[in-house]
Amino acid sequence: MNRSEVSGSGDARRSPPLDLVALVAWLAPLPVPNGSDLGPCWASSKVGYRTSDGYASAKVSARAPSIRAHRALWQALHGPLPPGLVLHHREDEGCLGRWCIRPGHLQPLTRSAHAVLHHRLRAAARAAA
Repeated sequence: MNRSEVSGSGDARRSPPLDLVALVAWLAPLPVPNGSDLGPCWASSKVGYRTSDGYASAKVSARAPSIRAHRALWQALHGPLPPGLVLHHREDEGCLGRWCIRPGHLQPLTRSAHAVLHHRLRAAARAAA
């Protein structure tokens, strides 16, 4: 994969499409059972590639920029995420969180809807404790 194929930042109109086959081959997803109707989470077998806040990261060459693996797979399947939207890991439906790279476990939301949803999830977790 070359540098232009892994561009995950910048203007969505100029970002080239990602090579899905090469990306999946490099990430080598491993299923992780989660007991939900969503199906198993996918963990990248590249376990050394994690950001400081727990996201799986993709770096396919020394010169290529690191990109969040879940965003890269989303972009490869659906095109660039529209401005103003973020990807939500569907923890409320069984996804195990930030390290999961399975595109079906992601939901595009506005930043404000994402913040409200996480506020509700934290409140529910505090009430259950």
